[in-house]
Amino acid sequence: MKNLLAFIAMLSLLISCKTNDDLPAEKESYSFQSIRYYAADSNREVTTIDIPEITYSNATGEEQRYLVYPLESYYETSLFESEDPEAFAVDSIELFVPYIIDEHNTIYVGDQKWKYSNVMQQQKLPFDTSLDIDLPPNTKVVINEKIFFSTYKTNYRLLLRGDRTGTEKIIEGTWTGTHVDKTEGSVSWYNLQSSAPPYKINAFTYQE
Repeated sequence: MKNLLAFIAMLSLLISCKTNDDLPAEKESYSFQSIRYYAADSNREVTTIDIPEITYSNATGEEQRYLVYPLESYYETSLFESEDPEAFAVDSIELFVPYIIDEHNTIYVGDQKWKYSNVMQQQKLPFDTSLDIDLPPNTKVVINEKIFFSTYKTNYRLLLRGDRTGTEKIIEGTWTGTHVDKTEGSVSWYNLQSSAPPYKINAFTYQE
């Protein structure tokens, strides 16, 4: 019996003497410190898209009003990519991203509104693109519009700090995004009872 008690006491002592080194290491989490974009691998591509023509007709004897959203299906985008397996092991943060990279590779950043994410994000255009059309009786209106997008790709260097150890970690990767530069268009009014050219044309431009 004494031998059994001695064995149990020794076993308890061995268990109590296990050190923290025998426990699995706590996984590090990171907090955002800063991000820098640089033009080592930058490129810029300008795309012009012609919006499908929109037509409204008013064959009644009373004026009609239309609120038109020609660009409601067009978005700006943002995408971060990195080969570092820990690149996105950081709580959701919102960042400034480039909105202009000029011919000298000078980078200008926009509003702090994009999440640091390797999933493609979309946001609505940064200005109101709706059209308020008052259409008189026996009139047709034709709306033509085009949108000018710039697509940018550049490198980034993200600085993180370990929440547990305070160790700094640098993430390298690339960012790709699209930014709308401007839209241009016109609204043309026609008399439904005539084959004549439009009797009024209003040109317009939207930009941030």
